[in-house]
Amino acid sequence: MREVAQQVGDRPREAEALYQLGMSCLWAHDFEQALDYAEQARAIASAIDAKDSLAGSIWVSGKVPMVTGDLEKASSSFETSLQLSREASDKMLEGFSLWDLGLLCSWQGEYEQALQLQEQAITLGQAHNLGLVLIWTIWMKGLTCGGKGAYDEAVVSLLEALKLSEQLGDTFFRCRTLNTLGWLYGEIYNLEQAISYNREAAEASYTIGEPELIRYAEINLANNYLVMGDLERAQHYLDQMSHAMQQPETWGDEWMKWRYAQYLYHSSGELWLTKGSAGQALEYAEACLKLAEPTKSRKNLVKGWRLKGQALLAQGHGDQAAEALSRALRLAQEIGNPPQLWKTFAALGALYEWQRDTRQARTAYRSAWEVINGVAEGLRDHDLKRTFLGAQPIQQIQESLVRTAET
Repeated sequence: MREVAQQVGDRPREAEALYQLGMSCLWAHDFEQALDYAEQARAIASAIDAKDSLAGSIWVSGKVPMVTGDLEKASSSFETSLQLSREASDKMLEGFSLWDLGLLCSWQGEYEQALQLQEQAITLGQAHNLGLVLIWTIWMKGLTCGGKGAYDEAVVSLLEALKLSEQLGDTFFRCRTLNTLGWLYGEIYNLEQAISYNREAAEASYTIGEPELIRYAEINLANNYLVMGDLERAQHYLDQMSHAMQQPETWGDEWMKWRYAQYLYHSSGELWLTKGSAGQALEYAEACLKLAEPTKSRKNLVKGWRLKGQALLAQGHGDQAAEALSRALRLAQEIGNPPQLWKTFAALGALYEWQRDTRQARTAYRSAWEVINGVAEGLRDHDLKRTFLGAQPIQQIQESLVRTAET
């Protein structure tokens, strides 16, 4: 297309071809070539005021920093591509830009703002029959609803995305939706369902060879087995993921590593804390925080600070543990993710018990239980609710509340 456009002197089509080449190289994880094509497209589009191709070239230029962790630069690019795509009436690019801005908000724990952007993209996709925009955004709506604790709504969206991926013959978002369903059921301790989805996601992801999707499925499985107390299987998946990330790689292999590495470090730290190695847990907590801070990944900041507090407490450093757990709680309350709230309240309860402050411990455990009850009341599926309330981590919190009430 580019060659023909050059031969006939069609500058708008040449710019469009360059932008589409940039997008193709982006999906192929060839970032250098993607940015080169995007810059060429941008130069031509700017010269002839072709706002559609200009929007596309800027979107590609924002997508590379997004998947490599420079979220501030990515956000600025998507804001510009959104404005230009609207001026050019390019509905597909408008949908892409809304989707990416929504995903950035979701990653940073700004769930309501994310949902507003997602609803705009879904409305756009439905009005113009844009299947790709719809499958992306419906999946992301499920992810965002899960983040804010609207689990029933999240399942509905994710199953809709799964159905749409099958209708469109899509493989990429099928894998992504399967591992998101696995993560979601793991959040509420329906481990049988979680493992089933995560295994299916892992198998499908290995088939298409996309590292990011493989990593998410494996980290989910590690977390599932960690909750079950199967430390050997949990370590198998964590070691497998860690080994894969240490292999010599190209720039393109950095795709989303900044984010899934945060999950790896936190889960590895939880594993070592369970094994009784607080020192190694503390190292992993610091590694998690080091990646989460610059990207404002607030949910992972909660995880990192909580793990740090728990590791410090295990080492007998009560004052430092209290400071870390207080930071975790402030962030957890800001974002409102239920598991981060009840887990952090429970960790504070353990700290107060260690300090022999029974009243404070009871208050913390009661706060954790209130969050848990809120989740249970929001689950319409009675079997899902029963499984959630009967899960061992939930029962431990209830037992702690009873124990401190009797003291």
